[in-house]
Amino acid sequence: MTEGLNGLRVIEIGGVAAGMAGKVIGDLGAEVVKIELPAGDETRRRGPFANGSADPEASGTFLYLHTGKRSLTAELDTGGGRALLRDLAARADLLIHDLPPARMAACGLDFAELAADNPALVMLSLTPFGLTGPYRDYASSDLTLFHAGGWGYLCPGDSTPLDLPPGKPFGQHALIQAGLHGAVVALAACRAAARTGAGDHIDLSIQEAVTFQLGRHTARFPYAGVNDTRDMPMPYEPFSFYPCKDGWIFIVCPQQEEWYRLAEIMGNPEWCRDERYSTRPGRERHAKELKARLSEWTALQDQEPLFHRLQGARVGSAPVLTYPQVERQEQLRSREYFVSHDHPRAGKLTLPGAPYLLKHPWWRERGPAPALGEANGAVDSLFVSPSAVFGGAGPPRQDTGEAPPLAGVRVLDFTWLWAGPHCTLALAMLGAEVIKVESSSHPDLTRRSHIFPPELEPGLNRCGYFNQVGQGKKSIAVNLRQPEGIELVKRIAERSDVVISNFSTGVIDRLGLGAEELLKINPNLTIATISAFGQTGPHRQYMG
Repeated sequence: MTEGLNGLRVIEIGGVAAGMAGKVIGDLGAEVVKIELPAGDETRRRGPFANGSADPEASGTFLYLHTGKRSLTAELDTGGGRALLRDLAARADLLIHDLPPARMAACGLDFAELAADNPALVMLSLTPFGLTGPYRDYASSDLTLFHAGGWGYLCPGDSTPLDLPPGKPFGQHALIQAGLHGAVVALAACRAAARTGAGDHIDLSIQEAVTFQLGRHTARFPYAGVNDTRDMPMPYEPFSFYPCKDGWIFIVCPQQEEWYRLAEIMGNPEWCRDERYSTRPGRERHAKELKARLSEWTALQDQEPLFHRLQGARVGSAPVLTYPQVERQEQLRSREYFVSHDHPRAGKLTLPGAPYLLKHPWWRERGPAPALGEANGAVDSLFVSPSAVFGGAGPPRQDTGEAPPLAGVRVLDFTWLWAGPHCTLALAMLGAEVIKVESSSHPDLTRRSHIFPPELEPGLNRCGYFNQVGQGKKSIAVNLRQPEGIELVKRIAERSDVVISNFSTGVIDRLGLGAEELLKINPNLTIATISAFGQTGPHRQYMG
């Protein structure tokens, strides 16, 4: 068995978006060679700097994004630089870059020319507005793309008046999300190229990647004629931040049972039984008053004990942690999330690791970020072994690349709400057959979101949000409380390639459909479980 992506040969050129895509792939074992300008990649100048000075070898941004990679320096808009790129691309599997179109042309990033030397090459172009359309040559930054995708119009949210300027989360989220989405598509294309011999050029618009992840907001206008803004009240209450004696906590109660449990924790005060607050429609109409009453109570509580009390009663909540709190949080430490290594210039570093655990230890810390140009004298030793990462990815197809990259892959989908459905939507868009398992007695909450055409009665098949994240999927209604339903699902799993769920930890196992059970009937399954805090650690049973 190939160890993760060990042997996949990747060229990376560019900044945060390309760096994140390369990191995701490199962390799973791929050989990633980063080509930088002689003065260094722009992420070397971003900081924050580990040693207090603007040292390009000690930029926190660079040190995080480029762990385990190699570094070459070249001026790609010169003859020597182009020759180096063409030589590497001829023996690479994947080329990732985030250069704008004009810079692409100057640096010789012409897919047709590169593919003439290497027909199986996949190139991922992460550009601000895509390679076509009237905006293709517009200048941009993470800030402009954040707003161009519509995210800024909703921020900071929580009923912030529109006459105040929009907000933006700290960091480079538009670029990071584009890199994450790009990595998924690139790996699917590499899998297809290994089976067909035909590579592909992926044209990923960062603006579109931002819009893609906005969930229900992008469905509300075409379906319900509602233009979501940051001054809109939340769709229900509690669904907000509340003060504590020593910080803030977020509480969310989308279902009536959760409201009853929250009221019980508060001691069932008389106002909870008031008709203004005792039902979800009442809480929606009187959200402002409810938030004030709930805030009076939370302000008397300590943050962490309250978090554990709420989660212990199955009430969705999360403390708003400072970064020192994040670093010492018991859940993250129990999963050994943070990794440390010694860097020759930056010293001892503690950085975030992988946001997942694998049965096979494919992910591991692969060494610190490279010094500028450390591989300049070793070009001939790069990409010397032919890749066989996807050599066993099913029977060879006879097509020449016309079929979508995940054609022939069957996914058994136990997901609902947000994270899981977005995951399986991405797989469906890439050509996988996604079979969503549902129950008429407990339908997906996204079918019940308040996004319906005004001229139609609400119904399980009419919700805009569900219809958005359900594109390209199939649905089967199965009663998983009956043995016959479990056996039916097992027969489908026996003929599937992937199983994905995002129920609370332990739910899928209690149904008799956990990883251990499914692997008995189909040892070749890839099984992914998405949960708020992971399947291990002291918070593993907590909601999110």
